[in-house]
Amino acid sequence: QFETISRLITTREARGVDTDTFYVEIGGFDTHSDVEENLSSRFVEVNSAIEAFVAELKYMEVWNNVTIIQTSDFARTLNPNSGDGTDHAWGGNYMMMGGSVSGGQIAGKYPDDLTAEGLLNVGRGRMIPTTPWDAVFQGIATWLGVPDSDLDKVCPNIGNFDASYLFDPNNLFDSLPPPAPTGSPTATTLPTSARTHQPTKVIQSSIPTNSISINPSHGPSITQSSPPSAKKYPSISPSLFASWRPSHQPSQVTNSPTSTLSESPSLRPSHQPSRATNSPTSALSESPSSRPSYKPSQATSLPSKESSNPPSSIPSHKPSDITSSPSSAMYVRITKFSSEEKYYSNNKKWQTKLTFVLKDTENTKIKQAIISISYIYGSKTKTKTCISKSSGKCLIKLNKFSAATIESIGIIVDTIKTPDEHNYNPELNTKRDNCPLFSQTCPIITIEKP
Repeated sequence: QFETISRLITTREARGVDTDTFYVEIGGFDTHSDVEENLSSRFVEVNSAIEAFVAELKYMEVWNNVTIIQTSDFARTLNPNSGDGTDHAWGGNYMMMGGSVSGGQIAGKYPDDLTAEGLLNVGRGRMIPTTPWDAVFQGIATWLGVPDSDLDKVCPNIGNFDASYLFDPNNLFDSLPPPAPTGSPTATTLPTSARTHQPTKVIQSSIPTNSISINPSHGPSITQSSPPSAKKYPSISPSLFASWRPSHQPSQVTNSPTSTLSESPSLRPSHQPSRATNSPTSALSESPSSRPSYKPSQATSLPSKESSNPPSSIPSHKPSDITSSPSSAMYVRITKFSSEEKYYSNNKKWQTKLTFVLKDTENTKIKQAIISISYIYGSKTKTKTCISKSSGKCLIKLNKFSAATIESIGIIVDTIKTPDEHNYNPELNTKRDNCPLFSQTCPIITIEKP
């Protein structure tokens, strides 16, 4: 969805618009069960999409002209239900970001007491809102250039709240557009005492001037200014002035493209697509592009069909100087892995909670790393993700399984991505029975039903 929006923004001049409003949506937040694992994967997906979209807007140099606002029709209860989820609530929060947004602040009033005795708590952590939706959108409308006189049309409920419930747009944005000019001049209460200048006498000349007039004449001339050329061939240069009557013959100037490529792009959009293709060149670029691509590269790292050097048939007299010491590059590894199984007798299901601890090769705990795993039960395979905390710990709760049909599950670690782009080396993972976990020799960890 964000990719489509970025493409539409690039066509704003061709579409003749200076302001756009786009709407995108994503589901999966109605977390009546398993809220922790559902939200963890949702947040990763949303963050990755916004991160790529912002990078594209900055590359296009329009980030300061774009505001993104996240909204939801209602919030969630602050305490969970019996299914490790949350239910529908009332007051929630929005998030707003943009190049002109005054970020790093919380606008509105945060509840003073979140307990059951709190004045805003109507039960189970359902909080009464303290800020209307219009407070946010009237600030955005002002930033877009909507005059104060039209704000009630954009935010029809704004009249139900006094100024104390609304936001000052100057506090939401670093800069606002200048006020729109009024439709009529301001009337003075008294005439000025000074004498005005005499009106200008307009003298019509029968001889045309050499310069183009600012205002058009009162009407087109009925007679031709000069008879058409009697020459057999049309003039080489077009007329400097538009004629009032259409010509009887079509123009010989065509819109066909030239055979040579222009050095700079045309300021006027073409009605047909360019003949130049976007196919990749056969040569590799020397440096990576500063603009993120939306599609994976088509270049693959296929292994060479030929060995670099054939092995020698004669043994060497001296041992090789090359040792099997590990590379000096930093790696991420799993230093601890554990699972906890829980059986629910009310619905005869069981659930597994996985715990990973990540460290680098210098034994430093790694935070903000994203772990993606696959788990296999029966004939089905699902994926889960989590983000490690400052302790290097990452928790993943799997979906509940039917105790009658599922006897065991298999866990596979797919990828681990770190903010510092450490390589994931499963051979350095902690060992179980002298086998590194999730390595090629021990790729799957099997967990039995409790």
